[in-house]
Amino acid sequence: MLKAEKREKALLAANQELKKAKENSNSDKFCISMAVPGSFLNNGQSSELRTYMAGQIARAATLFCVDEIIVYDETSKMTSENVDAYWSGKWRGDVAPSNSNFESCFLLARILEYLECPQYLRKYLFLFQKPLKYAGLLNPLDSQHHLRSDEVTFQYREGVVLDKPVKPGRGSLCDIGLEKELELEDNVQLPATTRVTVEITNLGTSKFVPRFRERTGKYWGYSVKLATSMKEVIDRKKYDVIIGTSPRGEAISGMYINT
Repeated sequence: MLKAEKREKALLAANQELKKAKENSNSDKFCISMAVPGSFLNNGQSSELRTYMAGQIARAATLFCVDEIIVYDETSKMTSENVDAYWSGKWRGDVAPSNSNFESCFLLARILEYLECPQYLRKYLFLFQKPLKYAGLLNPLDSQHHLRSDEVTFQYREGVVLDKPVKPGRGSLCDIGLEKELELEDNVQLPATTRVTVEITNLGTSKFVPRFRERTGKYWGYSVKLATSMKEVIDRKKYDVIIGTSPRGEAISGMYINT
């Protein structure tokens, strides 16, 4: 009996080591960032066209598994206070984008955020705003994390923490796009409307998964950042390789990048 128990424990330990090794081998050791000047939306002659142009950026980023989209102000008029106001929710997009302001940067960032978010979470994270008036007309990205309610076999799903009371010692309640709400097994209370990546186990329990891409190696959408200038974007300490595009540049097919 003791030998059988020892053998079972050894098998469980070996299985755990195998899982860890698999996770480490699958984890990507790189991050792809894409910087876009928000002012290119000023070329759009209507709100519908500007929304469509932003949608093309989102689609290209998803197809090529871009992890981060940085929207920068090429005029360098934007300040860190303007960026903070955007992220705090004060920006509403009531001013029309033009060459005399940097509203196009915020407009692009907001549409990119909206399109990256799974459809079932948008009602929690995005109130109706003028910049998103035509975003619903765009084709969905159908990214890997945009799951439908009948796709119940996936191990991971995106969710949002609900503003509902829970008993002491219990985890937060989340909407993950299924018929029933899910309770996180972690007894840490997260703020309402916090977006989380959730792992669903075979036993029906769920837990919050931080640093998902690094842990699993799976592409799981992009994040959006704002930069006040191109100088802020091009930081050689952050990136191993920086590639700029220009009609007068060299063909990338002739370049060699040491990986």
